[in-house]
Amino acid sequence: MAGNPVDPLQTLSAALAVPADSKEQADILATLRESLEAHPNPITHPLAGDSLLKRWVLDLLHFAISRSNLSNEVRTQLSVAGVNKKSDITSCDRCTNRTLRQQWDVLSQCKARILEFIWSPTASTGVKVSAVKFMQRVIIVQTRGISDPRLQNKNDPNISNVPVDHPFLPGPTLEAEGMKLLESVITMLYTSQNPELLSAILHSWSNLVKQRPALVQLVVSSLSSWTPAALSGLPAQSVKSVEKAVRILLIHISRGPHGSSFGAQINEALSLQVARMERASTEEKARKKRPSSTPAEHPSDAKPFTEPALLELVQTYRQSRGLAPGPPVSSTPQPAPPTPEATPTPGPSAEPTVKDEPVDPLQMDMDEEEMEYEPDRLNMELSGDETVAEEETIPADLPEALTIDLTDSTLLGPKELTDIERNALMRGSVGRIWDGAEELKVDSAVTSQWPGTSPTDMWMLLIVRMVTRVAHLDGDPSSASEDGGDGETKVDFYSRQDNLRQTLCDYIMADFPSRLRLVTTWMNEEWYNDRIRMTDDPHWRPNYELWLNQVVSTYQTVLEGKPEGKPDGRDKAFARFLLDLPSVPPDVLGLLRDLSVDPDKMHVGFTSLREFVLERPSLRAEALQVLLELTTHPDPVTRRAAINTVRRWVPGIEPMDSMIRDFALQILRRLQKRPPKEAPRVIDEQAGAGDENMEDGQLPSEDLLQTPYLQEEIELPARKAHVLQHVELLFALSVKIPEFLDEIFTAYGQMELTVQEAIQDLITALIKSLGSSNGKLLTLMRTCPPGSESLALRVLTIFTEHGRPSAQLVALVKGLISDRDLDARFLIPIIAEMDKPDILKYLPRIVSILNGQQEPKNLVRSVFSSVVTTPPQTFGSVSSNLPRVRQSELLTPAELMVLLHEAEKEIGLKSAIEAIGVCFSMTDVFRSEILAVVMQQIVDEPVLPVLFLRTVIQAVTTYRTLVGFVSTTLLSRLITKKIWQNPHLWEGFIRCAKVIAPASFGALLQLPKEQLRELVDKQPSLKSGLREYVTKRAGNKARVAGFLDIFGEDDDASPVAPATPDVVMSSVPA
Repeated sequence: MAGNPVDPLQTLSAALAVPADSKEQADILATLRESLEAHPNPITHPLAGDSLLKRWVLDLLHFAISRSNLSNEVRTQLSVAGVNKKSDITSCDRCTNRTLRQQWDVLSQCKARILEFIWSPTASTGVKVSAVKFMQRVIIVQTRGISDPRLQNKNDPNISNVPVDHPFLPGPTLEAEGMKLLESVITMLYTSQNPELLSAILHSWSNLVKQRPALVQLVVSSLSSWTPAALSGLPAQSVKSVEKAVRILLIHISRGPHGSSFGAQINEALSLQVARMERASTEEKARKKRPSSTPAEHPSDAKPFTEPALLELVQTYRQSRGLAPGPPVSSTPQPAPPTPEATPTPGPSAEPTVKDEPVDPLQMDMDEEEMEYEPDRLNMELSGDETVAEEETIPADLPEALTIDLTDSTLLGPKELTDIERNALMRGSVGRIWDGAEELKVDSAVTSQWPGTSPTDMWMLLIVRMVTRVAHLDGDPSSASEDGGDGETKVDFYSRQDNLRQTLCDYIMADFPSRLRLVTTWMNEEWYNDRIRMTDDPHWRPNYELWLNQVVSTYQTVLEGKPEGKPDGRDKAFARFLLDLPSVPPDVLGLLRDLSVDPDKMHVGFTSLREFVLERPSLRAEALQVLLELTTHPDPVTRRAAINTVRRWVPGIEPMDSMIRDFALQILRRLQKRPPKEAPRVIDEQAGAGDENMEDGQLPSEDLLQTPYLQEEIELPARKAHVLQHVELLFALSVKIPEFLDEIFTAYGQMELTVQEAIQDLITALIKSLGSSNGKLLTLMRTCPPGSESLALRVLTIFTEHGRPSAQLVALVKGLISDRDLDARFLIPIIAEMDKPDILKYLPRIVSILNGQQEPKNLVRSVFSSVVTTPPQTFGSVSSNLPRVRQSELLTPAELMVLLHEAEKEIGLKSAIEAIGVCFSMTDVFRSEILAVVMQQIVDEPVLPVLFLRTVIQAVTTYRTLVGFVSTTLLSRLITKKIWQNPHLWEGFIRCAKVIAPASFGALLQLPKEQLRELVDKQPSLKSGLREYVTKRAGNKARVAGFLDIFGEDDDASPVAPATPDVVMSSVPA
């Protein structure tokens, strides 16, 4: 079995599948044990309770740690992992079990032994990392968890689970030890020079801040003040890795539920870290660009090779070239001085003596090839031998007749080639040169960072110049138009050159990103070649712009040919190519504009324009203008991409910052009202009169900024999409520059009504992002310019749509209402947060907005719902803006109805009537018993409201159960108050009596005869009923006779049933 390993997981699964604690399970586990002993392979499986399988796993773990052939590092990591998991379980068990003291002692010893690895100088990095992770787990277990019982996790072991009276678990001691370990971790963060160890600490802190919110402040403070000072001397990449880990952890904390209170501290730390990392990156780039240290200086007479080594190299070179080896030359450290008797080199005949003549060194033509191919001659001269061997030049046995005199010889002309052959020759040459450059690039061991110095750069330059500079047009180009033959020659010349350039262009565009350096070299060479050629030949046809357009258009074709037409988002080759151009024609910016509006190619366009702005100061204004104009594009995707591109330069990055601000404000002014266009004036003195009619902040139409994507004048009524084109950039910038809010509020007051309505809707996202605690917004609401009150009201409404207004906001609005004559709608969002005196004070002002339209009526109904208590049996059935908890501060339904009657003059009769009608529509709040209380309370007032009888009529019409109360109590009280002395109330009394007749007859008989006669005169239909009521009622005959005298005999008149009048009394004076 040992020679054939089994799959541990499958075998373990098989053991779990058979009956537990059976002989079959024991056999399978024994087989797995044998296989693991022969082929160690850790496996993981959760176990619970005491069983045969659990004991087998523990025994196997003991074998792996103590007796197996695993490496020490693997054993240590395995033990740490086991104890790390066991510590949590054991700690929880010990909290509830008070008898397992021995296991706690063993666990404490294991913990102490593992923690020793952290500070051990001999432990490996892997072991230390595992030990640090264990220590972080110990810190979590030995610190207190979340105190809120609603958020506690039952599976989270912590020191809070330890009872105070536990016999062997010292809670305070363990908690102090946990904090001490945390301090040790923080010390390691500041002092350790091991990037792997620091990364392990930072990664484990994400769980620490999640499970221990009380330690978030300590972690944030430690990370905020951390600097890589201890990592000095380490590679820049290692330092950068730790910096990134710190940054990721800070961002993770800021986005968590406990990071909101540390937002400012974290943002400041991240800003400092960004500056620190950029500075380190700049220093690293400067270090890489710095030339290598100066090599040790050698003496001027030092030779790179000794003479024997040089002779050996020469002989080897001759043999590799198939040349005859040179004669052996003796080599001595100090050669003897030359003497006349020295024997010359043996040869078949004596050589003639060469006469020494003086030679002007300035006129010498020293050929490098001669120096290279004649090492023997050079070594002989250096050794002091005046005789030079000539065997390699003219063989000694060559007959004299075979010597050739080349004085009068001429070379044959080159073979004439056809155009096809010429192109094939050039293609072959270019291909061989490029292939050779690729081989050189592979074989070269040292590459230079400076362009033009590597072999590849040299071969690229050679290819480009073969295309751009080799060919010359013979003759005078200016005479080509006079001679037809010369014209054809010129056309043929340019055609051949274009074919060569097209070949190079096709080769480049086949793999543009990898051949970026070649195309950049080509374009720079074309630009320079045009300059030098046009200096000599004014009629030279420029090639730079022609072939630049060709490259650009071909690149567009390549993009369209890609799958789905989309370029690689990480490919910045085209942007880098445009950035390295010596001159950028205007039509290239137009091309980038077209690419930016294409959804599939916008990445290329925006990347190129951004690089132009950053790295080409000469084109910065033009490129930035294109980006700014794209911020007004009608397509939301293109517009937002442009806004995201330019907003990164605001604030603080000049000159882009100022240009972007000016553009955004000028686009905003386009939404303001413009002076009416008038006919042109004849007299110049009157021309300026039109400007005097313009309001502050308005610009003449001819001074307004225009972009290709905006209409000359916005159409009215304005559409939100058109308005958004004007303000989306400004809204995006306002998040970073709150001062722009002043400009928005100032311009708002000078806009058309439909434009204002669109602004109110579009500004919602901006206001929500700023929040109700934004100081600039609160200041603007307090000091909003004239005409912008409706925008301030919209801001207030946004703040209170999905939340209760803060006390600061309530106080601000109350101050505004007191200081300025603002619309009562400002009170609606905050009225529910006021106390009862303020509600009674400001509620009539809110009710006064009723004008017969449905929208104000809905607003007033929502206010009533929020400030009036609802009877318990129907509580919650009325929608309200966050029901208040302070029920004592709310109004009762009766108090509201009484308030509407008492404040009828302040509100206005028509608005008060409409408000009372809103109350009657809330039948679940204003029930019959509530109305009875209201009528009883009002009738006791010394001065009755004008609308009181109208309300009584409406009450008895809505609830017929109130007729008895009105007829027996209310009418009698009104008679005692001599209601007829008030004409308006008397008219209402008569109408009410008619509505509730015959129930009102008893009360009517209490009227004086004169008022009773007036009543029946105004309402003749009541005579018959009253006469019948008096006749049937037995009583004083004289009194009855008196009533009958008032009612008279009206036999001919048929009784008219009382008709219920309209709810709204037309007779009530306005």
